[in-house]
Amino acid sequence: MRICFELTPLEQVRPWGTPETPTLHWFGLTDGRYWIELGEAMLFEYRPGDAPAGSEACVEYSVARLHEDLFNIAADVLDPVPDELRSYLQLDDIQAWMATAERWEYSAELSADWDAFDTACALRGARLLDCGYLTPSPLIILWSDDEVVHVEWNNTVARHDGHPTWTARAGHHSVTHSQFVEALTAFHTQFMAAMEARVDAVLAGALPGHIAIDFESLRRDHQSHRMLPDLRRRSGQKHWDAIRRAIETLGSGAPASP
Repeated sequence: MRICFELTPLEQVRPWGTPETPTLHWFGLTDGRYWIELGEAMLFEYRPGDAPAGSEACVEYSVARLHEDLFNIAADVLDPVPDELRSYLQLDDIQAWMATAERWEYSAELSADWDAFDTACALRGARLLDCGYLTPSPLIILWSDDEVVHVEWNNTVARHDGHPTWTARAGHHSVTHSQFVEALTAFHTQFMAAMEARVDAVLAGALPGHIAIDFESLRRDHQSHRMLPDLRRRSGQKHWDAIRRAIETLGSGAPASP
């Protein structure tokens, strides 16, 4: 597993704001492209001819977005899911579970147990990689058993003008827990080193003077992102029991499929 990126050359980074008042900040300066290599599969790679106009083969966006989204779910991804709950995370079965949750949501009354709904859906939501900023969005979920991290994707319904958008259409790849942590750590280290050089260049005056930049905020933002987040967390029995009860609540309260 390799999490790869390339930053857009600094002189090509488009300022934010308006033409009259262009501005840039740490997030905007992370503009680039990225992809994830999983064996022979490559996530975030467009099929030839289906990339947005002006884009290359891989997603072009702020690299900070992928970094934040991966680290936001990393601790939950590494938290081994009990055997009896794993089917709710496997993409082969997840569509049926999502349909059950949706039927419950649409049929529930105001007095329904909405806490149970939130708890049950969080099992999946805490492990789905947020790709909602992409259209069409790839569906990618990461979760662990006691031995490995599973990465699953199903992009068969992600189409543009009737054609599949992504080269990685559907599949599964697994890595050990330590390999997953190593991949995240390598991505974080390389990304922060690249941004360290970029921030230093900006502070030294590498950008045109008409682009407004708050140098102090830029320094603070970079420092706040440099620390590697804690990736280890083990949920106790009460946590998993609450999820089991919540799923049972949704399953018993949802009307049967037509």
